[in-house]
Amino acid sequence: MAKKTVRDVDLKGKRVLCRVDFNVPIKGGKIGDETRIRESLPTLRYILEQAGTRLILMSHLGRPKDKPEPEYSLKPVAQKLAELLGRPVAMAPDCIGEAVEAQAKALAAGEVLLGPQPLAAWPRRERARQLALLTQATEDPFPGTALDSALVGRHPHLGFWQWESDADRAVARDCLADMDLAGLEARDVTTLSGGERRRLALAAVLAQEPQVFLLDEPIQQLDPQHQLEVLRHCRALADAGRSVVLSLHDPGLAARYADCALLLFGDGRWRYGAVADVLHESAIGELYGIAVRELAWDGGRTFVPA
Repeated sequence: MAKKTVRDVDLKGKRVLCRVDFNVPIKGGKIGDETRIRESLPTLRYILEQAGTRLILMSHLGRPKDKPEPEYSLKPVAQKLAELLGRPVAMAPDCIGEAVEAQAKALAAGEVLLGPQPLAAWPRRERARQLALLTQATEDPFPGTALDSALVGRHPHLGFWQWESDADRAVARDCLADMDLAGLEARDVTTLSGGERRRLALAAVLAQEPQVFLLDEPIQQLDPQHQLEVLRHCRALADAGRSVVLSLHDPGLAARYADCALLLFGDGRWRYGAVADVLHESAIGELYGIAVRELAWDGGRTFVPA
């Protein structure tokens, strides 16, 4: 199967996040071998040649511990890259945080931002503050209340042996209320219904307050009312600047709430794009192996077996 390259993707007008390997030898602020930087130039130049692109690069350098270390700064790399590209390369102060997010959003067409390290290199606590994962199956191995379970989402924000504060409990209660679980804070989790436990797992993820949400089948086991409430909340998070990636088996709901869709056909083929371009009768029919009819009305559409 032919592999896709950067030339197979429509990059025009996009903010492009590109993983690069700039782990080059540096001594005394001087780069000893520029090969890895120079090898990246054809790809980077192609991206920047596409109309309206803004390029964000992420790389690691060396093996810093759980805090920034000046000797592993990518600043010399940013300076050399600017020289080779013939255009400024801004240096992000960190890999996460509001300042970095604002810097990325402020990029103009043709500008380049270099961040210090990829996700895998983040300290685990910082990673948990920025990225939350909801799996299909969640377990409650220990007895506890709904509030106890929601408070698990606050652990990345606590210090070693630190107990939850009143502020943490307030966040957890707000997240329970967002998932329509207000009044059930003291309930034993083993007495909750399947749908209530699914919403409780979502409340714990919300309590993490990350920048990125990865949600695997978040609306499974939910009735139609709560399915819509959860997806409205996800839409609100995305509108507020968070990144929300979720898997669904209902293309109608995806068409209603998502910006983009990725269809995975199970044989290595995939299709990605704006929901208006990707979600249509022929694509959905091919995806599920059945004939599909699209039903549309003012402000929405869905898909049903033909």
